[in-house]
Amino acid sequence: MNTFRAIVFSSVIAGLVVGAIVTVIQRFGTVPLILRAETFEKAAEHYGQEAAAAASQDALAEHSHAQHGHATEA
Repeated sequence: MNTFRAIVFSSVIAGLVVGAIVTVIQRFGTVPLILRAETFEKAAEHYGQEAAAAASQDALAEHSHAQHGHATEA
């Protein structure tokens, strides 16, 4: 029984140590990368909104009622 207890205790300690190491690596490696990527996403979103607004204004400017007629419902 002492051997089993020692194995479980060693596994728990190893898990805590590895978990702490992975947490530190993720905090200083992955999180800054994600935050930098979000700045590009926000810039692309802003550009996309401007492009969509310009496209809709162009579409409205090109729309002519002389080209087609609207049927009225009775």
